[in-house]
Amino acid sequence: MTSDTSDHDEPDPSEWEAEQNEMAIRLSAADLWDDYCIRRLDPCDPAYWDDEPDRPAD
Repeated sequence: MTSDTSDHDEPDPSEWEAEQNEMAIRLSAADLWDDYCIRRLDPCDPAYWDDEPDRPAD
């Protein structure tokens, strides 16, 4: 009988790093989206008016 010294519960380090990087990207995107939504709700922020059409000249 051979002894299996590898621990199958431990993730592969490169796989773990890839998962962590993917999670970081998702969190960054969520933070940016959150920030965008918060800014869009604040009329004092210029981003609030970004998609408003310009007023016609009188």
